[in-house]
Amino acid sequence: MGPYVPPLHVHVVHHPRHEDAKRWAEALVKWLNGNPEDFAAPQADIPVFVWTSVDGEKPPELKWGQARQEVLVVLAGVAMAGSTEWRQWAQQQAKPGGPQLITCSDTEHCGNLGPAFQAQQAVRLDHFDAAERETELLLRVTHALARKMLGPNENTSLFISHTKKYADLNAKEDDGRAFALSLKEFLDKRPSGVAFFDEVQISATDPFKDVLQAGVASSVMVVLHTDRFSSRYWCGWETLQAKLQRRPILVVDALHDGEPQSLSYLGNAHTLRWDPKDRDSVPRRRRIVSAALLELLRLRHDESRLREAQAAFELKAVHVHPFRPELATLPKQGGKLIHPDPPLPVNERKLIAEHRSDIEIVSLTQALAHHAQKLEGKRIAVSISEAPDLSAFGMSKLHLERIWTRVATHLLQTQAQLAYGGDLRQGGYTEQLFELVRGAIDSGAQLPDEHIHLYLGWPVHLSLTDTIKASLPSVFSLHPSGIPAVHGVDSQTFIKPQTMVPQERLAWTLGMTAMRRSMANDCHARVMVGGQLVAVSPIPGLVEEFLTFVDLDKPVYLIGGFGGMTRVIARALQGERPRELTTAFQDEEGKQTEIRTSIDTAARAGTHGKVKSGGREWPALEPVDFDAITARLGKMGLSGLKNGLDDKENLRLIESQDPVEQVGLVLLGLGRKWGNTSE
Repeated sequence: MGPYVPPLHVHVVHHPRHEDAKRWAEALVKWLNGNPEDFAAPQADIPVFVWTSVDGEKPPELKWGQARQEVLVVLAGVAMAGSTEWRQWAQQQAKPGGPQLITCSDTEHCGNLGPAFQAQQAVRLDHFDAAERETELLLRVTHALARKMLGPNENTSLFISHTKKYADLNAKEDDGRAFALSLKEFLDKRPSGVAFFDEVQISATDPFKDVLQAGVASSVMVVLHTDRFSSRYWCGWETLQAKLQRRPILVVDALHDGEPQSLSYLGNAHTLRWDPKDRDSVPRRRRIVSAALLELLRLRHDESRLREAQAAFELKAVHVHPFRPELATLPKQGGKLIHPDPPLPVNERKLIAEHRSDIEIVSLTQALAHHAQKLEGKRIAVSISEAPDLSAFGMSKLHLERIWTRVATHLLQTQAQLAYGGDLRQGGYTEQLFELVRGAIDSGAQLPDEHIHLYLGWPVHLSLTDTIKASLPSVFSLHPSGIPAVHGVDSQTFIKPQTMVPQERLAWTLGMTAMRRSMANDCHARVMVGGQLVAVSPIPGLVEEFLTFVDLDKPVYLIGGFGGMTRVIARALQGERPRELTTAFQDEEGKQTEIRTSIDTAARAGTHGKVKSGGREWPALEPVDFDAITARLGKMGLSGLKNGLDDKENLRLIESQDPVEQVGLVLLGLGRKWGNTSE
């Protein structure tokens, strides 16, 4: 397997005292990377990392050379421009051979960051009203990135497909032409693409059809879908040409009363609403242009990503198809076709197969899963939780939510069972899992009963109400752990995990340990992401989860790009002695000494008996020796993970921050353990 090199990484940096920039950075992540709530729909899925001060002075030194193209978006303000440390940092990043620089500033002093910033045209957000700055930022950054990813003979032109007829909209307003002129006027005033507008681009002597066809071939098609649009021959012709030439399409719904019949080929496209009563709205026009450029960027990024993944993970395919497949756009030649995620619903795949049995259609998810295509009956546990040092890796909770849905989707594509030891908090990872399952059911991919396993330790399972149980589809199987018997603790009363009462923390420890050992006994492998650094119990949860699996010689996969305890374990496996794996750190300099002493005393007394797991008998509770744990991990090394990956591949999995490489390596390892990698 060759190295996977991502086609594009975007790094966004802001000063911690610049509150607007912090909000803008989050908006860029959602815009370019994707909204976790919409994981079942196609999204740009471009890796975006956000950086700010870690030590209060300046951001960390960034590692460049991790992607074929890298872009640094500097959100400059007075706090950044006025700081000597930040000026030095900015000049260091802007050296020749570094990333492409995009400066977005709400201060005129951004040039003081250094010569590179003086020589470049900045996006001056202070020239816009405060309410417009975020959307203007999204527009300008998207335009710059789209230009960077352009293919040959391509530009950031927006082909405005519209009708020139008038419709009686009660107020006797124009129909499509007025919308088109309004959009063209907006484009003419900004460096954000140009409009292909037939009244301007086509001269009296030009061959009408040829000019239109050439315009479609190099542009993003923006369909101004007004009441008369579908009834006009040339509008239908332009739309079909965009489909046949595999151009990105944005449909703008500007219907007033409706239409007699919609066009056959307006589907499978991003759609926005443009109210005829709000035709000249600047925010609405800005949103339309931004979305159109994002479709172009998504097309080029998807195509590059598919080709990189095909080469790196040895995915055999005849066609790389950066669009959602449909009968109108399928290649004439048969063979295997790879397209971007998400996978097509079952009913669509069946329909296409009825007409084109010579083509096998798989998404990137499904193609990567071919390495592990024989995981039916294997139960894979996933540990994922927010890490306190996420920001030190350029990550946020949005990134964690995205990798969770991606890992879960990929594992389910292999027919593996999924196991998760979480809780049922609203907005938590369990709830995202519910949504993922509902999406699979809605698409026709009904999962088998008891295919997803929720392990709930005491006292978490006490929160299971009849309403919650009734809401669970039959695909879920609940595994509540045993109830600990601790003097002075009511086993039927929920206790908060942050309790500082030693006996209550002892009960929590017993409940969580029982759950983790049950998972290790039942599951075949574990994938770990993030994780808290300071334990609720005497030993960090992810450390206990890790050790329970390696004790039974079961493989573990460490996705280390999100920091947290996963990264700490990885460091220990490489011979470090992490400060996080010390009694002083875990006791928070004495804050939890009383609790630790109490639990260790109970462990040595052996009053809580034995438990059986994996054919072995274990003490229900053991004293914690961090020095021994660290020494054991160092002796194990990466080869002790026994996960089908060699040391070099495991190191890539630990260091990688690209989701395709992260999941691809996990599936590769699983495939070598139990699947079929011969194809």
